[in-house]
Amino acid sequence: MLINCRDLQKGAILVPELPEVETTRRGIAEQIRGCRIEEVVVRNSRLRQQVPGDLDERLRGSTFQETKRRAKYLLLETTAGQLLIHLGMSGSLRIVAEEEELRTHDHVIWFLEGWSTVALSRSPSIWIGDLGGR
Repeated sequence: MLINCRDLQKGAILVPELPEVETTRRGIAEQIRGCRIEEVVVRNSRLRQQVPGDLDERLRGSTFQETKRRAKYLLLETTAGQLLIHLGMSGSLRIVAEEEELRTHDHVIWFLEGWSTVALSRSPSIWIGDLGGR
């Protein structure tokens, strides 16, 4: 869709570049905020970037805070630092119900205190930044 610059009004809001990333952010933000991470299981560390082998150690006991989006990336802030996730074309980050089974391509799973699980599926990239000065 082409937009004629004369049709834009000052301060007009445009549709995000990747609405599915914003949809994912909105879908998980309130559900994970304040949740303590009990365990992180990495079932496949060979994504576009190698998932750190000590991810569980670095995140265990931390709490999810804000969930933001920067262009094509999800930024999950925790009390231990920030997670930068790129979903790629087919990736997803979803809340898994207690009775629901994990899927084959759920590569990174966060088990949260009490009730829920967050699964990163088919995502090509996850970067860890500023986690406890490491």
